[in-house]
Amino acid sequence: MQSKRTGLLLGVVWILVAGYAGAQSQEDTKVKEQVGIESLLEAIRQASRPADSMRIKWTYETIEPVGVRRWVPDREQPDQLPYTSIEYSATIRGICSRIESLQKTYATSEKDEPYDVRHSTAVFDGSRQRRLLDRIKGQRTTNLAWQYLRDKNSNSLSKNLSGWPFDLNNKTLIEKYTFGLLDNPNPGIYLLEIIKDNGSIHHWTIDGNRGFNVVKIECFRSPNDKDYEVNFKLRQYKDRIWYISERERIRYPLPGKGGKPRVEHKVRITDAEFGVEVPDDTFVLEFPSGTKVWDDIRQDWFFVGEPATASRRHTLLWCLLVVPPIILFLIVLRPVKPTGK
Repeated sequence: MQSKRTGLLLGVVWILVAGYAGAQSQEDTKVKEQVGIESLLEAIRQASRPADSMRIKWTYETIEPVGVRRWVPDREQPDQLPYTSIEYSATIRGICSRIESLQKTYATSEKDEPYDVRHSTAVFDGSRQRRLLDRIKGQRTTNLAWQYLRDKNSNSLSKNLSGWPFDLNNKTLIEKYTFGLLDNPNPGIYLLEIIKDNGSIHHWTIDGNRGFNVVKIECFRSPNDKDYEVNFKLRQYKDRIWYISERERIRYPLPGKGGKPRVEHKVRITDAEFGVEVPDDTFVLEFPSGTKVWDDIRQDWFFVGEPATASRRHTLLWCLLVVPPIILFLIVLRPVKPTGK
C-alpha cells in the first residue's frame, strides 16, 4: 500500500515537473524567437543604411497606374490615370538627411509633355524638419513650405528608397504590428510575417547571405488574397556592400474582378556612394521670401519676409476699429466750461 502511495506521489511530481519544464521550454522558445526577431529587424535597418554617410540617386516610373482619377477644376478629365516619373537624390549622415526630388506628371503613357512639374527639397538637420515645394509648372505656382520638430524624412526614405510599406525605424508605429518567423527551408533566407492590428498581413523575405536586405515584400488583404508584391534586385557596390539596385511593385486584382497582375511602378538606383564626406551646410534649407509656410509648432501659416508688413496691417486695422470710438467717447464726456456773465 505504501509503495502504491509513493509511486502515485512520484507520478504526480513527475507530471508537475514535466509540465513546468514544458512551459519553461515554450517560454524560452518564445524569448529566443523574440530576440531573433529583434536582431533580424535591426539587421534589416542596418542593411538600409549600410554606411553612416551615403548618397543615393534613384528614379521612380509609373508603368501601369493604379488608383482613382483626381478631379481638377477647369481641366478636362483625362481618359487615363496620370503617369508619374520622379528623379530622387538623398544625402544621409547619421540621423540627418536631405532629399530632393523632381516630379513630372503626364496625362498619358506617351509622356510627350508633362502638365505638372514640381521640385521638392526636404531636410532634417537632427532636430528640425523643413520642406520646400516649388511648383514649376501646374495650376498653382506659389511656393509652399512646412517645418516640424520631428523627422519626416525617415518615413519618406523607408517608402521611396527602401520600398517598405511602413517605417521600421518608427518604434511607436511598429507597435501596431506583431512579428513572427515562418519556416523556410533555404539556408540564410528568413521569412518574416508582420500582421497589423487591422488584420492586414505582410510577408517579408530577407536574404541573410547578402547583407540582410529585403528581396521580396508581399501584402495580403486576408490569407490567400494578395494585394501586391514588391520584388527587389540587389547589387554588390563598393566595399562589398550589398544594396538595392532595382525593384518593382506588382498589383493583384480584387477577388472576383478578373484581370491579371500588373506592374504598377518600377524603381532603379542610378548612383550609390557610401562613406562619403558630407558638409554641414547640406542640411540647411532657407525659405525664399514670399513662401507660404506651415509651422507645425504654431499650428498656423505665415509668409516668409512679411511679418513686419502683416504687423503694420494689424496695427492699422486696430486703429481704424478702436481709436474712433475712443475719441467719440472722450468728446461726449469732455467737461463743459461754464460761460461767464
